[in-house]
Amino acid sequence: ITVEAVRLNEDNAAAVAEWCGGELIEEIDPEHPDEMQPGINVKIAGGLARASLNMYVAKGGGVFFVLHNRPFEMLYEPAGRPAPPLESAGDARKERGFADPFDFGRMG
Repeated sequence: ITVEAVRLNEDNAAAVAEWCGGELIEEIDPEHPDEMQPGINVKIAGGLARASLNMYVAKGGGVFFVLHNRPFEMLYEPAGRPAPPLESAGDARKERGFADPFDFGRMG
């Protein structure tokens, strides 16, 4: 299955919300309860799903869905590139296509 997907971060939250028709919201940062961070309420087939930082918002088969990063990266790999090993992180994932910044040019 081919899906379009983007990993949510603080820099791309507004663009991702616009892309998926979701609602950009502020949520409590679980690591710093006195601080807020962006999140998105995404309309999915069954209602709404919350996308928090580092989660993937994806579109496949004409519907949007939200997955945590590890399950997403276990199920999918970047088109034309092999999936990174699960134990890799940071730059290794970026080099292989995961956690790319939101790029309107790749949306087709």
